[in-house]
Amino acid sequence: MGPDYQRPVVPTPATYRDAPPTTDTTTIADLPWWQVFKDPELLSLVGEAVQNNRDLRVAIARVEQARALARVQKAQILPAIGANAAAGYGRGNISLPTESPQSAAYFALDASLSWEIDV
Repeated sequence: MGPDYQRPVVPTPATYRDAPPTTDTTTIADLPWWQVFKDPELLSLVGEAVQNNRDLRVAIARVEQARALARVQKAQILPAIGANAAAGYGRGNISLPTESPQSAAYFALDASLSWEIDV
């Protein structure tokens, strides 16, 4: 506890008590992940994936396509917002009794907001 403290040397064994003797140093972490499960269906699917996705750009494009489709599906739960605008000008007979045709301009602005709750 003082300034001249020296940590005592404690001999530590190489293995813990009752440990089985090991000669093989490979572990499950050294195996490829698809071989850990020892599933023939998984092995055939991994082999098919490697065979059909030879080009990395094709595989990346497929992942991006799947992400985009997932975003489209997720967007359906969001509110929908819409807006329309129209303008026009015309000349013709208006319902007022006058001697000459009248000209008219019209403007229209339409907005909508909808949200469907899924229960």
